[in-house]
Amino acid sequence: MTDNSIEVDPRVLEGCRRGEQNAFHSLVETLKRPAYFHALNLTGNHHDALDLSQEAFVRAWRSFAAYDHTRPFYPWFYRLLRNLCLNRHRGTRRRHAALDRLQDTLVTTGKTHGDALDDLARRETAALVNTTLAALGPEEREVILLKDLHGYSYRQIGELLDLPAGTVMSRLFHARRKFRARYPAGQPAPAQS
Repeated sequence: MTDNSIEVDPRVLEGCRRGEQNAFHSLVETLKRPAYFHALNLTGNHHDALDLSQEAFVRAWRSFAAYDHTRPFYPWFYRLLRNLCLNRHRGTRRRHAALDRLQDTLVTTGKTHGDALDDLARRETAALVNTTLAALGPEEREVILLKDLHGYSYRQIGELLDLPAGTVMSRLFHARRKFRARYPAGQPAPAQS
């Protein structure tokens, strides 16, 4: 899933600013999928991702007046979503053993031509990746997934996290190093860009 060009129709944003529920419904329809997957990246849990992405839309609706309409919408919304996810993580201190829905995304899809062994190998690799990602902190997992799964540029990640691109590069370097240190020895590590 590559969602690095999330844009919202300015007319929809203007309608939301005026309190039009139809415009807000259109906004939710446009952003619900990337919001869910970004929440899943941070929480590692399907149910939390659903709850928190919905909560982020509610908060966005309530605080739409705080949004600076001269800037792109999604980075502002993403920060709302991110804060909710990180607060949930910090508040409950729950650690999930695997990223249940992310596994389907990480498994290479395509025609298997009935080759069950290749399919099994991909699933095992995805399970190792998921377990290793789950062992990282949410902010480390987030920067890896934004770059390597979603395909965001350093600049785009910086906009989402409100950080300079150089800081994003540094965080990604350290997060990848932690990932490699935790990835089981003897297993081929997934390619990283």
